[in-house]
Amino acid sequence: MYIHPINREEDLAAAEAHIREHGFGTLYSTVAGRPWATHLPMLVEPSAVGKNPWLLSGHMARANAQWRDLPDGAPVLATFLGPHAYISSSWYNHPNVSTWNYVSVHVAGRYRKLEGPAVLAHLRLLTDTYERASSQPAWFDNLPDDVLRVDLRGLVAFCIDVDEVSMAVKLSQNRDAANLRQMIAALESRNGPHDAAIARLMGDVLQGKL
Repeated sequence: MYIHPINREEDLAAAEAHIREHGFGTLYSTVAGRPWATHLPMLVEPSAVGKNPWLLSGHMARANAQWRDLPDGAPVLATFLGPHAYISSSWYNHPNVSTWNYVSVHVAGRYRKLEGPAVLAHLRLLTDTYERASSQPAWFDNLPDDVLRVDLRGLVAFCIDVDEVSMAVKLSQNRDAANLRQMIAALESRNGPHDAAIARLMGDVLQGKL
């Protein structure tokens, strides 16, 4: 993706943390020569393969045509959009245009289908990662065998060996402190789904943390 130099985050740990927090991503490839996307949760796992110290793992429905057109080694792109919000030009102290602030990570790599015990390991990690926040966790190892056998027949698990990670952190870093304060105050007065989160991040910019 295009990233203006002032909005590019080079810290791989920051990208990893973003994916862990916003793990419901989108997997892009081509199916029969046409663009194809699947929305699904993906996990960061340690890796000794590829150019980065971690990989992504996920799974999709076996009925999904995407995996059938993805041989091992096929290039794929996974994207993870974080908070985002509209920024009105009326919040500036000078004439300008409106914009959109956001945080996003793109991961380019190579698809690899998982088999056997690796499938169970992925499902266990995915389930238990998100069950930790539950008051009565439904741990993977407590699933009945008959239920698990049925579900396994209906899915295909995979991993992505990571080649390139790009992170965009667009938070009006090109604006001065006075305008940042006005934008933050305006965001805090709205009730959009991500306004508060973007306001907090822009506050970090104001304080020199980003």
